[in-house]
Amino acid sequence: MARGKFIGRMMFGVLLALTLAKAPNAQEFYAGKTIQIIVGLPPGGGFDLYARLLARHMGKYIPGNPSFVVMNMPGAGSMNAVNHLANLVKPDGLTMATFIGTVVWNQVFNQPGVQFDARKLRWLGIPAARTGACVLAKSTGIANLEQWKAAKNPVELGAAGVGTQSDYTARIVRDVLGMPIHVVAAYAGSSPIRLAIENGEVGGVCLQWEAILETWRNAIEKGDVYPVLQFLRKPHPDLPNVPLALSLAKTAEDRELLTVGVENSNTINAVYALPPQTPNDRVAMLRKAFVSALRDPAARAEAETTHLDLSPVDGEETEKLVGQFFTLKPAVHQRLQAILFGK
Repeated sequence: MARGKFIGRMMFGVLLALTLAKAPNAQEFYAGKTIQIIVGLPPGGGFDLYARLLARHMGKYIPGNPSFVVMNMPGAGSMNAVNHLANLVKPDGLTMATFIGTVVWNQVFNQPGVQFDARKLRWLGIPAARTGACVLAKSTGIANLEQWKAAKNPVELGAAGVGTQSDYTARIVRDVLGMPIHVVAAYAGSSPIRLAIENGEVGGVCLQWEAILETWRNAIEKGDVYPVLQFLRKPHPDLPNVPLALSLAKTAEDRELLTVGVENSNTINAVYALPPQTPNDRVAMLRKAFVSALRDPAARAEAETTHLDLSPVDGEETEKLVGQFFTLKPAVHQRLQAILFGK
């Protein structure tokens, strides 16, 4: 080897070693820092409540005990927050975002406005593995699925914007099960939908059962809102007599559409992610802290007072779930695209 090349390589090695020596590892990095949680929906809803719960408890599980701040960035069915995270946030482990996981469908089906690659985001996890249900207001005069099927006019269901899980679920139920539904995707979150139902603007909603309990518990207990359909393989303990959507599917393709489009989508509804290229050691530390915070006794006691379900899904499993949306069978891909986007 030429003397010049040898010296050059030796100097490069020394500089690299010095750089690595100066770079703080994840154990040291977070001391005195502030981590920001971007919430892709307005204040007051379930996404906001989970973020603020994490902000109060997650820091104690991160070396250096960093502080947390929460910032709401609603818009475009929470896609604004994802685009911001993917393109404008420094990948240093100081900013995470929570958003509606079904924005991934927009990438899968090549919809406009997508400025992210879900396969490159660093997934932190899901605070609660959610299950889906449809509820209708007593004012509709419909108390069960049979009455709904027989309705002469479509029941208007509220949705938290086009492209959200409440929008997708209603569309899939309408097209796959043939239910009389008109989707009104004009609301900024579950709280505005609740007000719209109370005011008679819409007749119900298809949403995560846990979110329904958070928002409509009193109305359900009083009989002002009825659960009429659920999206699970076996009945939820709260809903032993409510029909399963899968049992109503007529073909294997229908069952797959309900499983992928509703059941799996509900699971990833409220996801947390970091920007692409966030260092692996910080991702690993934050993933561990995320789950630990949601299992923290104080956090769980606090969640009980606000009826928040805590059943976290870790980052590795979340990454696998997201990956499945990119491996649909061609026939299912084509039909689901037609249902969700009219193409």
